[in-house]
Amino acid sequence: VNNAGVMDFFSVLDDHPLARQVEEIDIDAIGPIRMVHYFLSSLLKREATIINISSGLAYVPFAKAPVYSAAKAFLHAYTQCLREQLKATSVRVVELLPPVVDTPMAAGVPSPIQRMPPDVLADALMKGLRRGKTEIAPGISTPLKWMSRLLPTVAFRQMNKPL
Repeated sequence: VNNAGVMDFFSVLDDHPLARQVEEIDIDAIGPIRMVHYFLSSLLKREATIINISSGLAYVPFAKAPVYSAAKAFLHAYTQCLREQLKATSVRVVELLPPVVDTPMAAGVPSPIQRMPPDVLADALMKGLRRGKTEIAPGISTPLKWMSRLLPTVAFRQMNKPL
C-alpha cells in the first residue's frame, strides 16, 4: 500500500519554498514509483496487490493545494499505466481515490464537505477489493470523477469557489 502523502496549501504568488514543493512531489508522486521499482520483482513471484492511494483531487484539482493536486493526478495516470502493463501478471493494481478523510493531514483543509472517517474509508476499500474493483472512489470522489468528465469547468469552479 503506497499511502505516504503531504499536502501544502499555498499560492504561487507567495514565497513558498521551491524545495518544499519538490519534496511534496517526491513524496506524493515519486514515492510510489520507487516502491514499485524496488519491490516489483518480488511481487511478481506470487499473487500480490499494489494499492496506490491517490485522491479525489486527481479528478478535480484544488487550487490552494496545487502541487498535491498535480501529484495525485500524476499518480492516477501512473497507476492506470502500471495496471495495463501488469495485467497479464499475478500482480493486481488498485487505486483508492479518497475524499477528504478525517486525519491530522486534513485538519487544515478548508472544506464544506464532511470528512470521511478512516474506518469508513477502510470499509470502502475492502468492499471494493472484494468486488474486484481496480479504481475505488468512495464518497464525493465518485461524483467528482463524473463531473470532471462531463462538466470539467463547472467541477473546477465548484471545487475552488470561496468558502
